[in-house]
Amino acid sequence: MKFSKFVQLARDGQISELHIESVTPQSFRFRAVAEGYAVALRDEQGRQISDRSLGHAKQRLRNVRGLEKLPLYLVQQRSGSIMVGNTAYSTSHKTPLTLDASPLSVAIRVVGETVGTADAQATL
Repeated sequence: MKFSKFVQLARDGQISELHIESVTPQSFRFRAVAEGYAVALRDEQGRQISDRSLGHAKQRLRNVRGLEKLPLYLVQQRSGSIMVGNTAYSTSHKTPLTLDASPLSVAIRVVGETVGTADAQATL
């Protein structure tokens, strides 16, 4: 699915969730889930979209209005697999994400603000 089509469908509420999949330590791809099916997101030339870091992937999404409420997950393949009988199944780990700034960047923005209670206050 092209990214522009994904944005349109997401704004219309037709995408149930978006996965950022960690393919390698420096490759993150997108997969949209709609009506029980997962499809890879592609650019306008039809190439699968891949970002070099999770931060870059999240920034791509932050630049698009209307995605703030879309459930977002980081999906990582586990290094091993599970053996059941004679069949091996790979496992993955799905972690909820937000498009909000990281806690560190939030802390940096509040430097100089007073924090704490009336009895014990500190200045960052």
